Amino acid sequence: MEAIAVIAEFNPFHTGHAYLLSEIRRQNPPDTAVIVILSGAFVQRGEPALFDKWHRARWAVRSGADAVFELPAVYALSSAEGFASGGIRLAYRLGCASLACGVEEGTAADFLRLGKTALSLSYDESTKTATAGRNQTDDLARALPELAGLLDQPNALLALEYAKAILTLPSPLAMRTVPRRGSHAENGFDQPFTSASAIRRELKKRLFVPRRSLSASGQPKRYRSPIENRCLHGLRPLRRFRQP
Repeated sequence: MEAIAVIAEFNPFHTGHAYLLSEIRRQNPPDTAVIVILSGAFVQRGEPALFDKWHRARWAVRSGADAVFELPAVYALSSAEGFASGGIRLAYRLGCASLACGVEEGTAADFLRLGKTALSLSYDESTKTATAGRNQTDDLARALPELAGLLDQPNALLALEYAKAILTLPSPLAMRTVPRRGSHAENGFDQPFTSASAIRRELKKRLFVPRRSLSASGQPKRYRSPIENRCLHGLRPLRRFRQP
């Protein structure tokens, strides 16, 4: 039995995440174990997760994950490089054979090639600032111009960090990419997939969450509103935050 890792925040868990897990299931034998490595109470931007880790883990398991392990906060709150490194090392220690991640464009071979090139670049201490990431992408674009277009995509940049971390392991994991459905620029709710950032903004604006979005059997219900269609969860309303 092979174990495939997915490193995620699921903040919140939405239809795009459900699609990723379903594609992993569809593309692999039935006995494949899908292991999610999940941020805990805080996420990479340094803010509290919109929903607690227990609900986010439950949504992942209901959507096809076999087990969920918490990514330690020291990595969850780190840069993209630290986040990826911590997640990959944990996946390796758990015995996972491969990593699957969603990307806007590109193949696993593309990202491993970018990662190998990135690891060959050297920077002195003066470049280890907020601009270091941009220095790296600029240098990679010059070194591999045919792959430069990938470096403008948020998920692709994280995939690059996964590739770098994989290549530093004693025995590298296999890397698999799943084409992302929807984009970070999609802020409307008239499409099947909407970005997590757009959902967070809408939920914060409304100051409440849907009463129920899963039936007693754990299957998604037909929702009353587009925002509810994008979030696969079943929390009670946050009454104390409701406007009078």
